[in-house]
Amino acid sequence: MYDNFEEENDFVEFFDIQNLYFDHPLSIQELEELKTVVLGYNNLNQIYFKGTCDLISIERVKNLLLISSTTDDSKIEKIVTCNLNDSDYSNLINSNFENPSTWSVSYYNDGNNYMVDTIPKVREFDSYVEKIKNLVIKEELTPLERVFRIYDIVKLIEFDNSLTDDSLSTIVNTNKSNVDGYNKLFSYLLNKINIPNYLGIIENSDKEKNLITLVLINDEKYNISGLFLFNPAYDSLDKNTYKEDIRMISYNYFGLKLEDIEYSNYKDSLKDTLGILAINKYDYAIDRLANTKNIHINREFNKMYTIFNNNFKYLYDSSHNEMVIDENIIEKLCDNVYEGTIMENFSSIVKKNYLDRKKELFSDNPHKKLKEMLKGKR
Repeated sequence: MYDNFEEENDFVEFFDIQNLYFDHPLSIQELEELKTVVLGYNNLNQIYFKGTCDLISIERVKNLLLISSTTDDSKIEKIVTCNLNDSDYSNLINSNFENPSTWSVSYYNDGNNYMVDTIPKVREFDSYVEKIKNLVIKEELTPLERVFRIYDIVKLIEFDNSLTDDSLSTIVNTNKSNVDGYNKLFSYLLNKINIPNYLGIIENSDKEKNLITLVLINDEKYNISGLFLFNPAYDSLDKNTYKEDIRMISYNYFGLKLEDIEYSNYKDSLKDTLGILAINKYDYAIDRLANTKNIHINREFNKMYTIFNNNFKYLYDSSHNEMVIDENIIEKLCDNVYEGTIMENFSSIVKKNYLDRKKELFSDNPHKKLKEMLKGKR
């Protein structure tokens, strides 16, 4: 439990304790030892809660700090990255805290990959997330409609690629984001409504790498089933140029096939796991995967198998099936989700913008043309 202690003849003496960490629920004995530190003289400056440490233990430590006459709570940084259930997490961020800005809580936790911010900012962010979650549930939308709705909400954030801080709480607080921040927030919100997704990497012609979101869609209403790419950052429009009621008209990066990216006019390219999945020949793709020496790629594929609850063959087939989310489906989504509530002729404006912009962004897919020729189409 302590970073600095000596044990002799079953008696523990503590000297100049500066940092404490708790990675499991505290026992009665450990609490008694902690009292010796917190209620005595020390140089505490950080306390870390991680692993399986529980809410009861966190509350007990917090209360000990408050009653100590020798420990200054305002000068101690408290960090909570342990995995708490939804109820305990909600209780934690909404508890009464002395010096709440000295407490940092992880609002996203995926193994050793987590995001933390202060209690006040996390509380504000959590309120934002719950409001959106309750909105899409209340509207009784289908899976694809829910993705569409959240995509539109995220798109309304102001684009600023000069930003270096893409923490989700900061994005929500400032309503500004860079490319990666859009996708992180989009992915986070989809996770909150149990829509499986994965953040992959895309590279532009200048070799700049950014995130893009791969989402599993299963929606009987629109007859869509498979893995599709989404990038709300590339469909976000400048609020100083477009009025609020037409800022949602762009959907050219909504539900793309992996091969669409590979044949974009801007020579974008999918990297790492998505790059292997994007290969148009299965035997070559599986061979690339089998021969890769990149530990990161293998680790990320294992993560994808967990997220989508399946294997490489399923991921590949789901990425290369015949189903497409085209302008006609997007037009139906506009009509069904908004039902004329945002502006007149919204869906027709969306469709026209989609088709006009598609000429600029994407070249004709040669693989699609070949398939049509083989079927006797023109």
